[in-house]
Amino acid sequence: NRDISIDSTPGSLAAFKKLAANPIFNVKLS
Repeated sequence: NRDISIDSTPGSLAAFKKLAANPIFNVKLS
């Protein structure tokens, strides 16, 4: 539930997209 709540926040979503765009973070995530 907390994840969905954070996802619903525009600021958090933008921050997540920014991190997801980071190649290093993307590799760690994979």
